[in-house]
Amino acid sequence: MKFTFLTKTDPFEKRLFEIVSLILAAFTIYGSVENVMIEGRVLTRTITLVLLVYAVVSYLLSRFGYFSKRLIVVTVSLIYVVVVFFWFWISGAAGPIGIALVTIISISFIFGKGAHLKSLFYFNIGLTTFLCIFQYFRPDLILYGDLPYPTIPLEFLVVSYLQIILIYYLRREVEEERRVSKLKNEQLTVLNENLKATVETQKDTLDKLYSTQTQLVESEKMASLGKLTAGLAHEIKNPLNYVGGVVTPLKIDIKELIDMIPEDKRSDAVEISKEIDELLKSVESGTKLASDIMIKLQNVSRKEDHLGYAAIDIPVLVRDVIALVEKSSLGITFKSQLQTGLYIEGNAIEINQVVLNLLRNSVQAIPSDRDGIIEVSVEESAGNVEIRISDNGVGMSKETMDHAFEAFYSTKSGDGTGLGLFISMGIIQSHNGTIDVDSEVGKGSTFKLIFPKFSKT
Repeated sequence: MKFTFLTKTDPFEKRLFEIVSLILAAFTIYGSVENVMIEGRVLTRTITLVLLVYAVVSYLLSRFGYFSKRLIVVTVSLIYVVVVFFWFWISGAAGPIGIALVTIISISFIFGKGAHLKSLFYFNIGLTTFLCIFQYFRPDLILYGDLPYPTIPLEFLVVSYLQIILIYYLRREVEEERRVSKLKNEQLTVLNENLKATVETQKDTLDKLYSTQTQLVESEKMASLGKLTAGLAHEIKNPLNYVGGVVTPLKIDIKELIDMIPEDKRSDAVEISKEIDELLKSVESGTKLASDIMIKLQNVSRKEDHLGYAAIDIPVLVRDVIALVEKSSLGITFKSQLQTGLYIEGNAIEINQVVLNLLRNSVQAIPSDRDGIIEVSVEESAGNVEIRISDNGVGMSKETMDHAFEAFYSTKSGDGTGLGLFISMGIIQSHNGTIDVDSEVGKGSTFKLIFPKFSKT
């Protein structure tokens, strides 16, 4: 027999089963006493004793929270058997046995379920009718023959019938209420699942909308920057070309002027021409630098693919950049952990520019009165190459981190253009990489760059 644990949600059924077990125990004790008083058979005494043990065991099982539906059926059936047995043994409809029959009829309907109710109805009607008619026609089979009914006990039959009919219809109403309640619970469960699915769908939709909004805002920023750079290029291109274009003619003109000076006075003019030549070289360098800046801005705003990609040995590149920055960063300790043999595919000059920019930002973020420490690591992470740059500088607030990668946003009080991190992010994204920042005011910042790993063959 498979026992199940009766939870706190079934207190009524649990208590009722315990009462039924006690009723069975009471009947068997009563029968045992009667058997002793009339010096009945040993077999009868043995049967009542077995039933008493069964009733006690059933009661204890229920008290400890273990019972099964089959155990309920067996217990109720045994009570029917005991009642019928006592009906013939003691007093029939008269006395406590008639009351016991009415009681067990009520209990059977309470434990009965659904389709079994009609069967219980006919069974109880038939059993009550049979016992009363049998008592009338064969009173000699009742051991205690002193019966008060010279005819069929109609009062008992009427009361029993009315009780059976009333409990049957009440029990049917309860079953119908349970069925409707179960159906409503199932409907509510389905509605709840549908609601959960709708909420999840709405959540996914909101996430997609947020992602789309972010992309649209980014696109709008890039479009605005594109217009800005186009305007800058238009305004600056002609002056730059003019300045760059006059350098070579100036050199030729100066050389011609030098040649026109007499030999005895040419030495001073040559010295002056060398100084002018150096100045012109500075002009050329400046105009070229300005042109390069405009080209980079245009490339970032247009998100153009960069040509000339090749395998980049990231640990070597980072090591070289650290060596370059370390020479000009007095009072700052550089610590590095560079896992060798890690490559990405890209433009080495651009990646160099990104790492250099981040290291310079870290150097500038460390106050002069603090023992600066910059930690740099390169390692493989989940099939990618991860570059991590940490410093113990002044750190950034949440607001600063939210705007750190926006164009022209700077916290350097006029010393910065606000384009370093913006251009760096554009370069990283063009290499299918990501950049994240984690910072705390007063404790420093950590930048984490992740690039797809490239297998060099």
